[in-house]
Formats: sequence, structure tokens, C-alpha cells
Amino acid sequence: MKSFMYVAVIAMLLVGVNTVFAQNSTAAVHVAMTVAQIPLAVTSVNDYTVDGLAAGQCYTVPADPTNPRAYPDPTEAISVQIGEAEIAGDPNAMVDVKIEPPTILVPTGGGAGQVHMTYDFYSAAWGVAGAEQNWFNPTLTPITIPLNNDGLADIAISGNPCADKTCTADTFEGDILIAVGYTGIAP
Repeated sequence: MKSFMYVAVIAMLLVGVNTVFAQNSTAAVHVAMTVAQIPLAVTSVNDYTVDGLAAGQCYTVPADPTNPRAYPDPTEAISVQIGEAEIAGDPNAMVDVKIEPPTILVPTGGGAGQVHMTYDFYSAAWGVAGAEQNWFNPTLTPITIPLNNDGLADIAISGNPCADKTCTADTFEGDILIAVGYTGIAP
């Protein structure tokens, strides 16, 4: 009889286990996420201008908006405005910046000569507007920079002009091209 009871208990347990498995149910939880990206834009804020160059003279102009100067300029007769551009996009995104500055500026009013441009480690900087202090050479780009919590970064840019001895009174012009692209999220 004990054997019968033992077999009966085991049979009841097996029937209970089968019942548990027979009443299984599954459900799917759907996962959906959207990625929003603010269109990346670069906008010119200030043109880079230097007024009062002397023919046959070379100058160094650091991209420092807090102290726009040309060196040498002992009489401070040369007026300098540092070029600036603003990058706007996703907050805290990393952005590749490629700059193509001109190497020769040509006269626009029919004058003669050329202004040759060179660039060094102080010819460009990125950071907050008006106080860009992360210096770099614009000819050695692309560089990767972070956008701040507002999705902004500013680029200050200049160059070192050298006016030919044959330059006549005129305005000499060219364009600095700046291209930007997303790379990822800042660490």
C-alpha cells in the first residue's frame, strides 16, 4: 500500500507539473526609440580683415579676438578684425572641422601684386565666443572639437599676410572655407 501511495503522489506531482507547463503564456514588449539630430550648421560671424598693410612687409596675426593685433606694428596703425564662425548642432556632440584657408589674396579693384598668406599654430582657435583659446593650425585639419551643452562652438581664424613689394593700394580678397561634420557624442 505504501508503494501505491508513493506512486500516486508521484503521479499527482507529474500531472501538476504538466499542468503548469500546459498553461504557459508569452508576451512581447515592443521597444521603440527615436534619434533626433539637430542639423549641423556653420555660420560666419565676422570677416577676417586687416587694414593698413605696407607693400613688401610680412605680418603675424594671431587669432585672438580679445587682442586683435598685427605684428610688427609699432605705431598700431593697422586695424585688425579676427574672423569668426559659429558651429551649432547637437549638445555635447563631437564635430570634425575642416578649414581650407587661401594662400594668395588677389586685388579686387584692378590693382597690382598679391598678398601671400601663411598659417601657424596661432592662426586659428576654437572655444567660447570671443575667447577662443584652443589654438591650432588651420592648414592641419580636420580637427575634432566638442560642442558645448548648448550645442555651440566658435572658431576664430586669422592668417599671416605678406604683401608683395609690387602691391598697389587696393583691397586683396580670398575666402576661408570651413566644413563641419558630426563624429559622435563627447566623452
